[in-house]
Amino acid sequence: MCCCNVRCLQYCLYISCVLLLGTGAVIIWIGFEVQDSEFVKTIDAEYAGYGIIGLGGGMIVFAVVGFISGCKRSKCLLFIFIFISFIIGVLLVAFGAVIIYVRDNFLPKYLDSESDCRDFDAFEEADDGFGKAFSTICTVYCPCGMDSDIYAEVKDLLYPNQTQHIQGTTDILSCDPCSEAATYPSAVQDVVYQWIRDNLDLPVTSSADCIIPEGTYEDVYLKDYKKYIPLIKWMEKHFDCSGLCSYRPIYLFSDINNGVPENSCRKEVYDWAKDKFLTYGVITIVFGCWQLYTFLLAAGLCCNCTNSRHKGKK
Repeated sequence: MCCCNVRCLQYCLYISCVLLLGTGAVIIWIGFEVQDSEFVKTIDAEYAGYGIIGLGGGMIVFAVVGFISGCKRSKCLLFIFIFISFIIGVLLVAFGAVIIYVRDNFLPKYLDSESDCRDFDAFEEADDGFGKAFSTICTVYCPCGMDSDIYAEVKDLLYPNQTQHIQGTTDILSCDPCSEAATYPSAVQDVVYQWIRDNLDLPVTSSADCIIPEGTYEDVYLKDYKKYIPLIKWMEKHFDCSGLCSYRPIYLFSDINNGVPENSCRKEVYDWAKDKFLTYGVITIVFGCWQLYTFLLAAGLCCNCTNSRHKGKK
């Protein structure tokens, strides 16, 4: 009867270790997803991705240890496996609880309203980047080729100096104030060239030497917000929004002619993050509970092996 129990526990432990291998692989994948998330990079939490990847790798290693300890019925290996299984299980459950806590407390605190959003330094800086881009695009400093239908819909929401142009960019990063400078009155041309010298660090004095190198707006004009640009572009493309904390009526970093954004990205990111954090939190807690179940199986196998040896000696 004892032998049957031991074999049953062994098979259950093997199955658990196989699932543990799969769980480790899934957690590593989640870690890479978290690490590559522009949202996570913006709040300087890439370390969370490294931690998750390390946890997944550790689970794979311990699954292999579990196989070996189950096959050899080594009390030493089983004890190590039992101890580490318990630690990992508790950590996973705790980590999942922290994720859900962040979802229910951190996200509403900083994304629930425009003023709350700007209370978080990283979000405030990214929103300022949106603001600087919005105040420049579709002006003489960044002529834009906005479709007439879109312009008619948003013109009341634009600044007085923002208008359509014959030629122009469709995003702030491709701005070229030289494209139409020659068509302006001389007084306006002088203002444009002075602005280029002051804001783009280019020695432009006339249309003859008015050339804007590629990447100038990103590297020079928006240099204080450059680290947020990948996040801003990602939000505009994935959520069809513009402006992080404050709503902007046009797309600034993707394509101005994609339509009219419905919301600021704050609301869209809030909804997205709530769903993601809940999913990751629940999955992590489930994996932690499974790890604790594996701990119980290994403990049972260890006890049965000990009892079997005592009976054999008698």
